[in-house]
Amino acid sequence: MDNYQVHDGCISLIKEGEEEQTVIDLCSFDARIVRETIYNDGEERVTVFFIKGTHRDGTPLPPVRVSADAFSSMGWVTSQWGASAVIRAGFSYKDHLRAAIQQLSTDVVRRDVYSHVGWHREGNAWVYLHSGGAIGAGGALDGFEVDLGDSRLGRCSFSGVPGAEARAEAVRAALKVLYLGPEDLTIPLLAAAFRAPLGEVAPLDMSLFIVGRTGTFKSELTGIIQSFFGAEFNGKSLPGNWSSTANALERLCFMAKDMVVTVDDFAPTGSVADVARLHGKADRLLRGQGNQGGRGRMDASGKLRREYYPRGLIVSSGEDLPGGESLRARMLVLYVEPGAILPERLTEIQRLSEDGAFEAAMAGYLQWLSPKLDGLKSSFKKHKLELRARADSEQISAHRRTPDIIASLYMGWESFLDYACDSKAIAPDERDELAQRGWAALCRSGAEQATLQKDENPVERFLDLLHAVLTSGEAYLLDKTTGYAFGQTNVGLSQPRSKHIGWITPDEVLLEKDIAFAAVQEMARAQGAPLTVSQSTLWKRFKDAGMLKYDAEQNTVKRTVPERKSRPRVICIPRIFFDEPAQDVGKDTPVKTKVQKQTDVFDPIFDEIPG
Repeated sequence: MDNYQVHDGCISLIKEGEEEQTVIDLCSFDARIVRETIYNDGEERVTVFFIKGTHRDGTPLPPVRVSADAFSSMGWVTSQWGASAVIRAGFSYKDHLRAAIQQLSTDVVRRDVYSHVGWHREGNAWVYLHSGGAIGAGGALDGFEVDLGDSRLGRCSFSGVPGAEARAEAVRAALKVLYLGPEDLTIPLLAAAFRAPLGEVAPLDMSLFIVGRTGTFKSELTGIIQSFFGAEFNGKSLPGNWSSTANALERLCFMAKDMVVTVDDFAPTGSVADVARLHGKADRLLRGQGNQGGRGRMDASGKLRREYYPRGLIVSSGEDLPGGESLRARMLVLYVEPGAILPERLTEIQRLSEDGAFEAAMAGYLQWLSPKLDGLKSSFKKHKLELRARADSEQISAHRRTPDIIASLYMGWESFLDYACDSKAIAPDERDELAQRGWAALCRSGAEQATLQKDENPVERFLDLLHAVLTSGEAYLLDKTTGYAFGQTNVGLSQPRSKHIGWITPDEVLLEKDIAFAAVQEMARAQGAPLTVSQSTLWKRFKDAGMLKYDAEQNTVKRTVPERKSRPRVICIPRIFFDEPAQDVGKDTPVKTKVQKQTDVFDPIFDEIPG
């Protein structure tokens, strides 16, 4: 091993000759590693060195924080200490200096720091990390350092674990949340709070979204649920906000492992670009939650960076909902109607929250859960499949993800009730009654998802927008036999921009696929919510729904139409799927005027014209 010493205030290489020593100054300073910290985020360990140094004249140099990966290159010396910190020329001397600093650093303090909350396996036991330490099967534990940076996530803390009597009292306080409003709202939220710590057992691949107009106490409601993970949380102090950058939210939700993490105030405002940007941010984060995957990126060298994805359970709120059929299928939407939250009860529940009652209920639950985690891992999946099948059999929703969400939340509800029963807070018969109420409330909430999914279904949206295009006069259809126009054209056909997009018969609607799709997409963009599927995907969705006539491998059919010598290929939709509900299916509606008389006022589409 080479001999390194400090000579005249500089780190030097000492070479022993036959007759004398040769001293080679490696740099113009002295430096030591004083602390070595290993940051553990639950998936990766990163080592960081804290270095102190002095210039050769004795002037202290600023303390430096350098990752172990960056340390060996010695590039940090100039960037942190400036031009006066000189390293001897030559690549080998940099390598010598790196080795010298390590060898001379004999009193290094070594620390393990965790940069996440949630479950961590310590030996053969599971402990739940929070900013104040950890909770295990034996209660509160010392010796665990958790650093969550400057984020509000640092308020995730438990002051202790309650004793038996206090635990039962805390559980009974938690159950009071049920009477804050309708159980279709309160049970899913309470179930989510106790499902979140089961993220180590099974992925948290769904989120909850509370929507309602301003003044309905949405933020206060999310603050109460968030306070189960720290009494410092409240409606005005939540971990996340949609005004944060997408990267910041992604990182926050990665750190918030096995806990509820609220992202508050989804309120699209501003320009069309601003609204689209916010919807894109929500899509990225909530889709990452549903898919348990992050956004792949590369660094400057072309290597893939780590993916950060939500490891907790996101509960969001806002006056509007993020768009997209598949995104909405990945979350349970809970509506807060005006007057649903009772102010006098809200005040009482907020007082319990501030006093730490909910934090105590969760601390006891985590202690109770710790020795059970490994056993739950083997039984959870099978039980969830059984619950999903039960939800499927009750046909609570048309979308395949909704029964899975209901099953997942119900397992959190069941787990909480088992803990409440073991804590003597409720009797076994009360536990069974609450279990039944919980299942019924979750199923009712799931059933309401059908309307949301229909609103975002591209097939339903296309048909609704097509009706809007026709009734607004932006476009029209021609009766294939009579040449009469369908469309209200006092603001439409009299304008040059009104487009002919197809034909109509008593049995079919025939669309010029490119022109019709463009007209509908233009209407959708004017509403600030363009269709998010391509034209080919849209027609395939029509076909999959049994709402399209097609030939062989093509989505189109050939039809004879007026003023066309050849038989063009058109999109053919049976008229039964196109007419408004009040319309008699198959009845050919007479119209008032031919297309050539563009100055006349046409009656609303498909309304029968009196004789």
